[in-house]
Amino acid sequence: MFENVIGHGGPVARLRAEVTGNRLPAALLFHGPQYTGKTTVALELARALTCERGTAEWTCDCHSCRQHRLLVHPYTLLLGTHYFLQEITVCAEALKAHPSKGTRFLFLRAVRKLLRRFDAVLWQGQENRVASVSTAVREVAEIIEDLDPRFPLPEGAELEKLTERLLTRSKKLASALPQDPVPIQAVRNVSFWAHMSGPRKVVLVDAADRLNSGTRNALLKTLEEPPPEVTFVLLATQRSAVMPTIISRVRQYGFPSRSTDEQCDVVRRVFRETELECGTLREYFLTNGFSGSEPITSLAEAFIEAVVSSRTADGADSVAHVQQALQEMADVHAFRYFFEELTTLLQRLLANDVARAARPLVGIETITRWRDLVAEAAFRVESLNMNPSTVCESLYFSMRQVDAGVH
Repeated sequence: MFENVIGHGGPVARLRAEVTGNRLPAALLFHGPQYTGKTTVALELARALTCERGTAEWTCDCHSCRQHRLLVHPYTLLLGTHYFLQEITVCAEALKAHPSKGTRFLFLRAVRKLLRRFDAVLWQGQENRVASVSTAVREVAEIIEDLDPRFPLPEGAELEKLTERLLTRSKKLASALPQDPVPIQAVRNVSFWAHMSGPRKVVLVDAADRLNSGTRNALLKTLEEPPPEVTFVLLATQRSAVMPTIISRVRQYGFPSRSTDEQCDVVRRVFRETELECGTLREYFLTNGFSGSEPITSLAEAFIEAVVSSRTADGADSVAHVQQALQEMADVHAFRYFFEELTTLLQRLLANDVARAARPLVGIETITRWRDLVAEAAFRVESLNMNPSTVCESLYFSMRQVDAGVH
């Protein structure tokens, strides 16, 4: 049980004891930064709760465990947003570079994490919202069957073609997901499904800290009177952003960032990457998880360089290049990660990390104001659905106007 989890000995040991002792609550909250393995642990928990042998060893060959390893268990639902395309892209490269049973499972599960967001249960009554990608959903489901462990793994050009087809269609599926991480109707559908009689069910809700007010209230109503034999696992990056009334109805498990050695261990063991070019999983995903020609970290640095440039025209040209590069990534969340990386760079400036930021330190008040502007830009894109390129251009000019002395 939980053998495939790297690090997090504390929460994993706690969960193992609660599962074996039948002391697990009806609702749990896993909170911590991205790339800390919360989803992996949640999926393993779901497998442990439904294992027909009760041991949930990774090699267990019971029907339920086989379904969970392939992420096709019919009584487990996955809701919410995730860094789908980043994970699929990184896993595809791992499979092509190191074809094996392990990387096959890795890529297959990455694609299915996205595909399961289109389960019929979630979209009942609002099928029109995903009608435009229904063909792509069927195509992905059919193509991914070629990765089923029962069949020989494709080789060479055939494997390259298969991964490219899946990535292309996955981009279309990801772009069709609603801006809200979990639509309110999906929660209502899940609640109805959860109350239906049947075997043990597990519901995973990703991005629980980014739910809108209507969805939060609908989820709260379900958690107040949870149906029997159903476990809800909420995943959140910021615990403080989860509604307090929801917090009061869940048992919390913290997943802090892994140590640098543990993160490198994940890259080596999971993604089979032997020549590490970055020190954290976040940097690894931002560098290798987008299909653009330049990593997001470099684009964020170029944007800051443009802001502090003494020549407005040169800076504007650099920003236009950044905008174009982000648009070419075809990932609906590319701008969100870009804004997050801008915030990280500004925090490094505040910490006087001149070498990493590649610029002299400017005034603390200026950097603080810049950080506020970046947060406002991210809000406009994520919550108000404003055009990302327009917001990005406006952010550039707003940051330049904060302190003319910078130039």
